[in-house]
Amino acid sequence: MSIGRSVVIKGTITAAENIEIAGRVEGTIDVRDHLVTIAPDAKIFAKVSAKAVRVAGALTGEVTATDRVEVCQDGSIEGDVSAPRIAMQDGAVFHGRIDMPGMPRRAGEVVPIRQTAPLARAANG
Repeated sequence: MSIGRSVVIKGTITAAENIEIAGRVEGTIDVRDHLVTIAPDAKIFAKVSAKAVRVAGALTGEVTATDRVEVCQDGSIEGDVSAPRIAMQDGAVFHGRIDMPGMPRRAGEVVPIRQTAPLARAANG
């Protein structure tokens, strides 16, 4: 299902299929077993629950995904995110807190970020 650029929704969106939103939504988006895609020009002010969320536009609100959240190069999230997997492309903007359920940790323990590519070392003078 696709929600076009000129569409403004105030309220709750519930779907049993993947949705792409290019317009404006204020309220709640509940697509628990599917993908929600926030298109580049979209403006979302909502609590979002889905299997996966891909953000290329602007999203303000709480995001909960059972699989993953991806913030694209020009995408932004302002709010708290809860998902077992989170990816942010270079240029993505994020302001908020991240909770990654399923990650083993103890109180006060810092979980290191896994490095996927070796860092280049500067030569000493």
